[in-house]
Amino acid sequence: MHSLVFLLFASVVHSYLPLKPGTNLAEEQFLKNRNETETEGSGEEIEQFLISENSTAFSASPTTTFPSSSVPPVPIKCYDISKKCSKIKSLCTRQEYRTIMVRQCAKTCDACAQFARLPHAARCRDSFHSCPIWAKNGFCHTTYYTLEERKDSCRKSCEDC
Repeated sequence: MHSLVFLLFASVVHSYLPLKPGTNLAEEQFLKNRNETETEGSGEEIEQFLISENSTAFSASPTTTFPSSSVPPVPIKCYDISKKCSKIKSLCTRQEYRTIMVRQCAKTCDACAQFARLPHAARCRDSFHSCPIWAKNGFCHTTYYTLEERKDSCRKSCEDC
């Protein structure tokens, strides 16, 4: 019996990454699991559009000047792709996590200017792998979930970007 409990405990402990100094379990679990939620639209081409390595801080919004005769472009919506952003906000200021946090938690990290420079495929993503199936089954138009919940969950499948 004790060996069974030990094996169960060992497998659970092994499934988590060792905590890095200055992080909590929620942050580490988010970083470990992000690969599962990033498979859609997360090609290597995204990396070239991310923040330059010389940048030292996020800016809240881009500053653009338009000639009086031109029409400003439609602003890009800034939002968080991950539902865990508020729990891992402390990672926003950590250099080693900057790239993933801009992609996953742009609004929480106040990184909308960098998020806007990402390719459309990186900004327009579903939060769940099941969204295409849910969309076919009417999720995008049901009143059971709020419009905000539907947009946050299945932005790409519900064609909201």
